[in-house]
This record gives sequence, C-alpha cells and structure tokens, in this order.
Amino acid sequence: MANANKLMQNKKGLDYYVATITIMAIFLLGFVVFSLFTKDYHLRSGLALGSEQFRILKTYANAEKALLFVDDSARLALEQAAVSYGKNGFFSSNPPCGGINGHSYWAKDNILPENSCVPLPVNPSGCYPYEETMKASLIGLFTPPFSSFISGFNEKSDVKVPFSYEPFEVKQGSTEIIGRAKEPVTISMPNIKYGVKPSFTEKLGRDVVADGNSIAAVAQSLVGNTEKDIRSVVSSIDGMSGLDWDENFPPPKKSYTCDYPTGTCSCCRLEEVCSEYKPEPNEKGEFVCKKKKFVDVLIGTGVEYTGVPYDEFDVLMSVKVNDPVSPTGHKRFFVYDEATKKVVLKELDYNFALNWIEAHPEDAKRSCVCSSGYEC
Repeated sequence: MANANKLMQNKKGLDYYVATITIMAIFLLGFVVFSLFTKDYHLRSGLALGSEQFRILKTYANAEKALLFVDDSARLALEQAAVSYGKNGFFSSNPPCGGINGHSYWAKDNILPENSCVPLPVNPSGCYPYEETMKASLIGLFTPPFSSFISGFNEKSDVKVPFSYEPFEVKQGSTEIIGRAKEPVTISMPNIKYGVKPSFTEKLGRDVVADGNSIAAVAQSLVGNTEKDIRSVVSSIDGMSGLDWDENFPPPKKSYTCDYPTGTCSCCRLEEVCSEYKPEPNEKGEFVCKKKKFVDVLIGTGVEYTGVPYDEFDVLMSVKVNDPVSPTGHKRFFVYDEATKKVVLKELDYNFALNWIEAHPEDAKRSCVCSSGYEC
C-alpha cells in the first residue's frame, strides 16, 4: 500500500516535469521564430544575403586591379626608359655637347680663330655622362611614359590612380627604380571606403647604369688615337661584361684650314709709269715717254693671317648587350610604339659619338687680306 502511494506521487511529479518541459519548448520555439522573422525583415529591407561580403570583395578586387596596373606600367615604362636612355647616350634630353646622326657627343672639340686656332673642348666641364647623370636621365625618361599609362587607365576606369609620387629613386648598385605614392587609391561605396597607397620596386634584367660607367671609361681612352689604335682597343674589350662593341665604324676625317689674324701687311696696286723718256721734248715742250712699265704702288695696309691646317675626327660608336636566349642575340626590352599603338620588342643599344681635332701648326701658312689691291 505504501509502495502504491509512492508510485502515485512519482507519477504526479513526472506529469509536472513534462508540462514544464513542454511550456519551455513552446517559449524557445517562439523565440527562434521571432528571431528568424526579425532577420528576414532586415534582409528584405536591406540587401540580399551575402551581398555585403560581395561588395567588400569587389572593392578589394578593384583596388588590386589598380595596383597591378601600376606595377605593370612601371615595369613597361622602365624598359622603355632604358631603351631611350641607351640610344640617347645615357642623357634624357639635349646632351651638353650636342650630337650627330642621333648619337650624343661624349667628347667634342672646337677650333676658332679667336682662340688662335688651338683645338679646345666645346664644354670645359666635360661631355661624358656620369653615374648621377645616368640615374637622373633614367628617371627623366621613365616619368613621361609611366604618367601616360596611368592617365590612360584613369580615362577608362571608375577607380582613379592619383599620379602623386615621392621623387623616384634608382637603387645603388642595380638598375632598380622605386616609387612611393603620396596619395592612396581610394574606392568609395555605400557604407564602404577603402584606400591603399600604391608603391613599386621594378628591376631591369640588366644594370644599365653599370653598363654606362663601363662604356664611358673605355670611351675616354679612345679619343685622340689613330683608327688602328681605336680598333685595337675595341677588339680587345669586345664581349667583356656581355657588351658587344661595334667595330665596323669608318671614322671620317675632314681636313680644313683655320685662319687667325697675326698682324698687318702692306697692300698695293699696279700702276703704269714711264721707265724711259725720249731725249728731246716735243713741239709743245713736253717730254714724251719712250718706254713704260707697271710697278707696285702702296695704297694701304691689310690684315695678315696665319692658316693652320687640321683634321677633324667623328667616331660614331654602338654597343649592344649580348643575350644568348634572344632571337637577335642581343638584349631586348618592351617599348610602346606610338606609330603602331602596340608594345614591341627593341634591342638595348648604347650609342655615342667622339669628336676631336688634330691641328698641324708646323704646316701653317701666312696670307694677307686687303680690302682693295693685293699684298705688296
């Protein structure tokens, strides 16, 4: 009987437990339904599920696209600058001593009457490019195409790349150009604003600054030598450091005479005079000339000149970079060709010219210049 009472009490407790669990389950289910309804309301009133994440990914992708374009533009602009730099004799603009047939003069003499026809350098400070000049030239030739590429991108893209950079640098010991933007690429969308500063470090497959130093050092040893000696030097260094020196150059020799004033001289003219008269005068009492002759008569002074003969040498040089994997056997870089509006491969070619004058004062000749008449 006692056991029956306990069983009845346990059954009542179990009923209460089930009821309690049921009520709690109903409340929990209601909360879940309410939460789902609220979430669904926000999604329907705003954006579709995942669209926010997609917008963020798209923002990152647009920014990466712009940064990738900056890197590619810098690489192409650097290669284009290297080709121009080589053809210009390592100068970015007008060389200090001029040029001939597209070759910049690295040495240039002048001979002028006011200098007594003594050959003198056109530029006393020198015509040769030096390392700092080469680096500045490379940057000067890099900037315009790089800017042009960025401008073209901005014209066609909603994302704008500001062209505002710290001064470009060429790293010491290698041909590596470094750029750091002052302003970020900014992408603004509803509830999203993303900005990143583009920077790049682009390196050529050839140290063109080191090439310039090497070539300039050799060029200085060629000036003033005979054609035979020049060919001998070039032949001995051909192939060193991967440089292919062009030996097929005929150094044209031009011969002139330089006249400079050295004093004054006497100027005369011919006049007819009587050398012999008849012994008796004529009926008028005049003595008649029997024999005439021409004599020099002094009429003034002129300018005395000394003419110095000299030979002028113009040597046009071309040095290429060997590359065994290139179809042409020489190093090539990508260059944007304005005529075809395409990127083409062009050889890296270092061009320069040397000029010097050999005067021969031992063969000088004197002359006299008169405003009228001739030298007596």
